[in-house]
Amino acid sequence: MKRTKKFLSILLTVAMVFGMFTIAIPSATADDGKIQAPKASSIILRGDADNGGSVNIADVTKIQKYLAHIDDLTETQKVAADVNGSGTVEIADATEIQKFLAQMGNPYDIGGQISADITTAPEDTTVTEPETTVPEDTTVTEPDTTVPEDTTVTEPDTTVPEDTTVTEPETTVPEDTTVTEPETTVTEDTTVTDPYIPSEDITVYLENKYEWAPAAIYYWGEGIEAGTIEMAATGASGENGALWSAVISGELLDSIEGILFRNEYESAKDKWEDYYKSEDIAVGDLSDSIAF
Repeated sequence: MKRTKKFLSILLTVAMVFGMFTIAIPSATADDGKIQAPKASSIILRGDADNGGSVNIADVTKIQKYLAHIDDLTETQKVAADVNGSGTVEIADATEIQKFLAQMGNPYDIGGQISADITTAPEDTTVTEPETTVPEDTTVTEPDTTVPEDTTVTEPDTTVPEDTTVTEPETTVPEDTTVTEPETTVTEDTTVTDPYIPSEDITVYLENKYEWAPAAIYYWGEGIEAGTIEMAATGASGENGALWSAVISGELLDSIEGILFRNEYESAKDKWEDYYKSEDIAVGDLSDSIAF
């Protein structure tokens, strides 16, 4: 029993000694002498371009929007989106994810964990002093309007005044014939218009059974100029042919009435009169990830 108490006493003494010292961790210092923020290791999934925690068709759409300059990627998302390890995010990365989703092979370990060094910003310890502005004194001092009492004694005037009456000429005032214009006050319009919120972007797919090269989307609508959106081969295949895809923005969806698919090859209409374009498709029939 005495040995046990003595052993516990030694352990407590050692713990107290170590508690008196502070272990300092040096910060990383650059060549110019400035202290840099430490780097933290983040575990992410290869192919999870939107950092949603899984690899799905939304990651393909995220990459396509980034390449079309209608969306952006963080540094972490760029690391996840660079599936083939080329050092840049390109359409080939989106194609590899689509092949993975179509169960056509996984040579780049899509869905596997990868580690990336992410620089963390140091905590801001600046103390903001409270504002001590002295308010301006705006007190208005009223002037003294007291009328002093007149104590002068006025002697009565006994002078007989001279008659200085002046006869004024007759000054007849003509009748006023001025026409008063009615008041035309304009009431200010205070109606609050709700801000415009566009629809969500969608990705449209085409099973290119006629092997159009290149395939494109032709759109039209009242009040807008008709135009085309070039499609890109995904590398995957559907039941009737290779899958081609394109992103239609939400703002464009709100303006057009319909679309059709067509072959953009210059002499396609002369060679294939019945196969150079598809039937019209109403905007209401469009939705994300539906193949036509």
